[in-house]
Amino acid sequence: MTASILDTGIKVVRNVSGFTVGRGSLDRLPEFVAARRAVAGANAKVVYLVDGFFRGHPDIVARLQPQSTDVVRFVDVVDEPTTDGIDAMTDDIRKAAGSLPATIVGFGGGTTMDTAKAVANLLTNHGKAADYQGWDLVKVPGVHKIAVPTLSGTGAEATRTCVMTNTKTGLKLGMNSDYTVYDQMVLDPDLTATVHEFLDEVAEARLARPARQAARDAKATRIAKRAGKKAMAANKKTTKKTTAARPVKKKAAGKKAPKKAAKKATRRR
Repeated sequence: MTASILDTGIKVVRNVSGFTVGRGSLDRLPEFVAARRAVAGANAKVVYLVDGFFRGHPDIVARLQPQSTDVVRFVDVVDEPTTDGIDAMTDDIRKAAGSLPATIVGFGGGTTMDTAKAVANLLTNHGKAADYQGWDLVKVPGVHKIAVPTLSGTGAEATRTCVMTNTKTGLKLGMNSDYTVYDQMVLDPDLTATVHEFLDEVAEARLARPARQAARDAKATRIAKRAGKKAMAANKKTTKKTTAARPVKKKAAGKKAPKKAAKKATRRR
């Protein structure tokens, strides 16, 4: 039997350990976080990686109930995660937390949840994000993590990978590992009620820049055309004035007389 190139040799994979599903499930998040604090120690901080969209929704962020000493970071979601971006976020969290966090909460869409998974792995494994792009390269279990998806359909809350684009090579590949899987998941359908507004904002962010550039280009073209027409008109006026100012040379009378006289003198001879 010929082996398939899609056969990784793995038949059983790890799944999310705990699910909490239903309206209002978000209100149970502080309970899960408190349980992790009890395990990790009172001084352990909790890291909240929050979708950048929620910068404009402080009321929802407040429902996460972070403590004053916890680390809260908003994730830029205009583009997908990059290896350099993950490395920078990991370094920032390592300095801000001081030690391994009690848990990392990934609150948002696919980009945010993938970022949380990657950071959780890098906090316990040496090296850079690019070192772990591939299959089962992560050797040490990552920091405990909780997924709170706010978009339906990304699947990032349930998969064993977090997709990243290698900044230097352009390679888009996941950090595929059982250690990448979330430990806890909170599925609250009320959070997806803002999905249409979110998509509108993403579309605006994606399209606004090229649209503005197109408008600037069109305006520049119109200005150039008007300037060209003015230059041509000014050139025509200058040409007319120059022509009018030139003195017209009149033919002097009697200039051909000597030639005629010379011809007559020749005939007489």
